[in-house]
Amino acid sequence: TEVRLTVTHASGTTEVIPIIRGDVELEDVFAKSAILQENGKRIGYIYLPEFYSNFNGITGRRSAVDVKKEVEKLKAENVDGIVLDLRNNGGGSLSDVVDMVGLFVGNGPVVQVRSSGGNSVTLRSKTPLVYSGPLAVMINAGSASASEILAAALQDYGRAVIVGSNSFGKGTVQKIVPLDQFVPFSMRERILQALNKAKGGEVEYDGIGFVKLTIQKFYRIDGGSTQLRGVLPDVLLPDTYEDMDYGERKDKAALPWDKIAAVPYDYWRMGPDLPTLKKASSERVKENKSFQLVMKTNARLKKQKDNNVMPLKLEDYWAYVKESEELSKQIDEIDSLSTPLVVKNLKSDLSRVELDDASKKKNEEWLKMLRKDAYIHETVNVVNDWILKGGRLSLDR
Repeated sequence: TEVRLTVTHASGTTEVIPIIRGDVELEDVFAKSAILQENGKRIGYIYLPEFYSNFNGITGRRSAVDVKKEVEKLKAENVDGIVLDLRNNGGGSLSDVVDMVGLFVGNGPVVQVRSSGGNSVTLRSKTPLVYSGPLAVMINAGSASASEILAAALQDYGRAVIVGSNSFGKGTVQKIVPLDQFVPFSMRERILQALNKAKGGEVEYDGIGFVKLTIQKFYRIDGGSTQLRGVLPDVLLPDTYEDMDYGERKDKAALPWDKIAAVPYDYWRMGPDLPTLKKASSERVKENKSFQLVMKTNARLKKQKDNNVMPLKLEDYWAYVKESEELSKQIDEIDSLSTPLVVKNLKSDLSRVELDDASKKKNEEWLKMLRKDAYIHETVNVVNDWILKGGRLSLDR
């Protein structure tokens, strides 16, 4: 349909501008990919900000379907490995995470869901296997819920190497229950009368509120919960905020970690040789300037957290301010460093990212951000080690 804008110019003249309405999709909220090149290897990179789904029929898009498309596009580009970035992905659709795990392991169990009554149900993927090559999953403290289910499942299968820092630890399911259903109509009338009297006028009754109940808990296929402990990466990387109170662990009333019986599943035979990958990554991290700055910043943040008393002497206060400014400079320096990665768009994406000047600029900024990301660079190194040094050939963990 058409919308007409009447514009008044500075000269006083007016102009009617007709515009045809159309669908606008914000691509930043959907899965997208790039190719990362180093040491002669081409590694596919998939960014997934959340496990979105067509809950309300608004977008019609599902994250599992979109990630499958990105994987197929990367395979068509003959990549040597794939990195799936779930950092700061707070979760979303459970059905999509189950289907997404299937893209990398085929049919099989993904997660156990236990209700408050003690009954457990195992959710299984029925998605055919799409990609069987080297795979890394990036997580951090902002990776929660569905992100933890995917990382935990691929870790239990031995299918992927999990890289980053400890995840959020959100292994529970909540339900919002309106309390009005428990209030008789006569009582609602009395509440409304009391409100009118208190406010001195007519007010609308908008209910007495809601209660959020925890009704289910997630468990890995090996039986362990993702609650509280989260997912511990196979390859740990320094994190600026790793010593801060974050995730479910910061809440003293959070439900505890526990374990139930495992479900049968087939361990991936050609997975990564984790001890070799861990050792090589640890040696690189020690020499990496970005990670050295991260560790220094983390130590200073921890010191400030443990000693958060504000000095009252003027000279001591200015020293405190100077230390805080130095901390900010270090964080800015981390963001300004670059890596030797060569980052390129997929050929199939060029028509979309070069649609207009705004699209080009946005795409260039995204590619630049990927080139500067030390965590992505190190994850690519880990995948390259897997490719060059080979994976394990047995069922031994």
